[in-house]
This record gives sequence, structure tokens and C-alpha cells, in this order.
Amino acid sequence: MMEYQSRGISPAAAFFVLMAFCGAGFIIGSLAGAAVWVGMTGESLFTSVKHLADPKYANALRVVQLVAVFFMFFLPAVFTMRLMGPRPFRQLGYREGFNLQQFALAVIIILACMPMVGALAELTKAIPLPKVATAYFTRLENDYETQAEALALIRSPVEFIFSLVIMALIPALFEETLFRGGLQKILVLWFKKPIPAIIITSIIFSLLHISYYGFLGRFALGLVLGLLFHYSGSIWLSMAAHFTNNAVAVCYMYYLSSHGKPVRDALDDSSSIWLGIPFLLLVVALLRAFRYVSFRRNMHKIPPMDGPSIESNIA
Repeated sequence: MMEYQSRGISPAAAFFVLMAFCGAGFIIGSLAGAAVWVGMTGESLFTSVKHLADPKYANALRVVQLVAVFFMFFLPAVFTMRLMGPRPFRQLGYREGFNLQQFALAVIIILACMPMVGALAELTKAIPLPKVATAYFTRLENDYETQAEALALIRSPVEFIFSLVIMALIPALFEETLFRGGLQKILVLWFKKPIPAIIITSIIFSLLHISYYGFLGRFALGLVLGLLFHYSGSIWLSMAAHFTNNAVAVCYMYYLSSHGKPVRDALDDSSSIWLGIPFLLLVVALLRAFRYVSFRRNMHKIPPMDGPSIESNIA
């Protein structure tokens, strides 16, 4: 339902520019994050690796993460969209509004996705792999969970609010700006079709999280977030859904920490494979409702007679 326009560089050029900006952002973000680490901890960079799993340095790691994703995700999307036109935040979907029905549906949809994502994680574990591959992916997963466990230890209400901002709000804002507002938008302009663009964006979104067992689940989340953005044109709704998904995890971490339970339990999102089927059907039905509500809102915004046709806003 979105109208996609480009008045600057071509979409193909914009894609490669975005990738180049992300690469530069990764380097700059790493350097800036290193400076933040040294400033907050007083530790040498050469000893930082052994502290990644130490809860003592959790807040420093959270701030380093914030700085890194700002340079790697947010700024590249803004700079690329500025090259494509004079109003980058409009291009990214920041200026598009939404109504209460859209917001409520976006949140309900992402909550309904959680059992489906868990089922996909369980399905991935059931796929037979060579022993070498299984050992490799299991080691990667264990390393990730060890580092995530340090970040997940939330010891006070103040730290809970801080974690909610750093681990739920900021990733939702920066990642949606890059993947949905930037990459998906560029690929739709390039391919002239939204579905392939949403699929490719979702694959890249999931790959960058570097988790074999979580790949299918994050890919499915990417598809849902991409459709929410495409149907509504508002980046705020995909951000709200993304934040809801992250916030549920942070709240569960806080609950486990405050009750003296192992926070590693919050990192295991697997559920019954069979449970995923009814929730998949529910998500599809809710997305259809969201599309209808978004279409109705877009139709009411169209000026009579001399304005753009309704068809120009249909996917």
C-alpha cells in the first residue's frame, strides 16, 4: 500500500551505497564502541574479550552496543535516503502517521508471532545436520547465550528501565530504520515488487543476528515487520512491533533475575512445533485485518477528483 518514490540516485546504486555506508559504520562504530568501553571500564581493549560474559560490565556492554548500532544501522539509512531525495525521514517512513487500530493490531500480531517463532526454533533443531556442523552451531549458540546472559542480568528497577531502553527500544528504532525504512524501501524500488524485497530484507535481517537455530524465527519476524511497514507506510508501527517483541524478553529477564532464577531460561524461545500451526494461521488472519485497516486509512487520506487514485496506494 506504500507509494515508493526515488528522485536522486538509482535504487541499484542506493543499495550498494547503503552497503558501503554500513561497512564504514561498522568500522566507525567499533572504534567509537572501543573508546566507550575504555572510558566506562578503564580496562584495556586487549582484555575486553574475557569480560564479555562478566555481569560486572553489563552496562558498559549495553552502551557499546548502542553506539555500534547507531553508526552501523541508523546513520547509513539516513545518509542513503538523503542521497535519494531531499527528505530522508519522510522516505524512511517517519512522517507517516497511523491510527489506534493499526497500532493495536501491530502489537497483537507480534505477540501472536512468538509461539510461531518458538515452533520454528524447535523445527530448526529437528533438522538433521552433520556432526561437525551441529558442534559448530552449538558452540556459536553457547557463546552467544553466555554473552547474552551477562546482559540479561537485571538487578534493580533502574537497571530494568535502562535495559528496556538499550536492549528493546534502541534496537527497534535503529534496526527498523535500516532494514524496513532503508533496505526494504530500496529493494522495492529496484525490483518493482514488494514481496521479493521483503523476503530478501528478512533474510539479511536474520543473517546479521548470526544464529543458525534462530534463523527461521527471525526470518519470519522480518517478514511480518516488513509487511506491517509495507501495508501502512509508517515505520513507527514496525518499530512498535519490534519493541514489543524485545520488551517481552527484557521483562522476562527482569522477572527471572528478581526471583533468583537463571536468566538463560529467557533466551530459550523454543516451543512445540505443532503449536506454531494455529498461530501461523492467526498471524495470517491478523495481517489481513491490518492490511484492510491500513487500506481504509489510506483511502480516506486521498483528495477527491484531482488527487492520486486509490489504485496508486494498493500493494
